[in-house]
Amino acid sequence: MEAYLQKLILLLALIIISHHSFAENTELSLGGKVTNGGEAVPFVAVYIKGTNHGTTTDENGFFFISGITEQDAQLTIKGIGYKTTHYPVSDMDHSGQTVIEIEQDVQ
Repeated sequence: MEAYLQKLILLLALIIISHHSFAENTELSLGGKVTNGGEAVPFVAVYIKGTNHGTTTDENGFFFISGITEQDAQLTIKGIGYKTTHYPVSDMDHSGQTVIEIEQDVQ
């Protein structure tokens, strides 16, 4: 009985360790639309803050980024004539329907 219990504890420990390792390496794929006043904003940069990993919005304001490894990462949205905007990945709808509203930079 004692040997059985030791094996069971070892098995549970391995499951917990493997689950933790898998969770750390999970990659997110996110998409959404960038707008200003409800209108699509095409061809602005959308990237993970502090990296060069990103993309640009298409002609309809949509973007898609894959390979995001940190849930606490932030998107940076930057374009000529617009204020730089930061948006937390954790606030995004993972169905690709997130709309991020940016403001014009009037100076």
